Amino acid sequence: MRRFDKDKNMDKVNMLAEQRYINYKGLLKEDQSTTFKNSREVDNQIKSKGDELLMKHPIMVYSEWDLNNKEIQAAQERLENPIKFESIDTVNSINNYQDELLQQGKSGPTVYFTPSIGVPKKVEVTLKGVESNLLSKFDLITKDGFHSIITIMKNTIDASNDFTEVEKQKLLQDIIRHFKVFILNK
Repeated sequence: MRRFDKDKNMDKVNMLAEQRYINYKGLLKEDQSTTFKNSREVDNQIKSKGDELLMKHPIMVYSEWDLNNKEIQAAQERLENPIKFESIDTVNSINNYQDELLQQGKSGPTVYFTPSIGVPKKVEVTLKGVESNLLSKFDLITKDGFHSIITIMKNTIDASNDFTEVEKQKLLQDIIRHFKVFILNK
């Protein structure tokens, strides 16, 4: 072993021992409640900016059900009266969220959108893909609604420090790919 490497390794060992001693004596502690409070503040800022965006460009969900004799009237009503998402219920950018699900790629930034009628709908993007009940296979959205979803999810993904820049880029691409098929082309 080179003398330089040996000295460097000894410095690392000494620093680690010193850090353990300080932690053992309780002289230095990280405040987890402060970290949680800061991430909640970031999520609330994303929520308020998202609410402003949705007031200007709401997500309008139109339905193109398979038209058979029984559902013609209900389908026509959905096309004429779309469901409107004008606000966000909650945001979870999962900052400093050390969990097995996150490490396995099964958990990620989540936004709950509040519809004009009904219960909030979830959009979660993970390293394994997008999980969402915002739209069904027969639903369509306008381009403005598409851009609103992408902007809100991008802000949520960017706020997370649980992912690398490459992972964040992949999450955003997954979101775009998932919602692109729902754009209404009129």
